[in-house]
Amino acid sequence: MKYNIYLICFLFSSLTLQAQKILSHNIWDGFEDEPERKVKFINWVKEQDPDIMAYQELCGFTEKDLAEMAVQYGHPYVVIAKEEGYPVGLSSKEPIELIYKQIEGY
Repeated sequence: MKYNIYLICFLFSSLTLQAQKILSHNIWDGFEDEPERKVKFINWVKEQDPDIMAYQELCGFTEKDLAEMAVQYGHPYVVIAKEEGYPVGLSSKEPIELIYKQIEGY
């Protein structure tokens, strides 16, 4: 899954010199249709108050779904690598500029 590496490399290369709180979380198969897990996750992220979140296993998520969840903990900006299989994504308090996305061949 090289796109994971590219996505994260882009994330780190575009940070400013000021400190950023970055969290990464494996959603574990799109929360497996367990709404209580999703609620606990949202509350946990609110407590952690990260500037940037990286997600793995966004199974069943669209970019719209990720945006609806992320806005609940103060992240109005999202990007998702793909919407099939085991997607990865990012959310942020600040705008995300997607420069390039390559899925084919990985």
